[in-house]
Amino acid sequence: MKIKNQIGLALSLILLSTSVATAQPKPTDSPNPTISTQQQEELEKLQQEKEIRDRVQSEVDRAFGNSTTLLNILLIVLTFLPILAASGVWLLRRSVVSELVAETKQQLEKEV
Repeated sequence: MKIKNQIGLALSLILLSTSVATAQPKPTDSPNPTISTQQQEELEKLQQEKEIRDRVQSEVDRAFGNSTTLLNILLIVLTFLPILAASGVWLLRRSVVSELVAETKQQLEKEV
């Protein structure tokens, strides 16, 4: 019995002295092997969201660019409209004055 106890004791010491083997995670194809698959999925999701935000921002910029162009054209037209109206009224006034002068001359010629 003493031999069996000594063998058991030696076997227990050997088993206790050896380190326990643990399974290592499989290396992934990710650029950073320390990132877990959940973190990698989150990164991919964030990248997709960033791409979507960038697309939306470019569409908004394009739409506002078109709107801004139209507003600038409208502003230019509305700026020149009073100037054109004033010059039209001035030309009309000159034409009325010159016609009155011509009629007055005709009446004076008839009377004289």
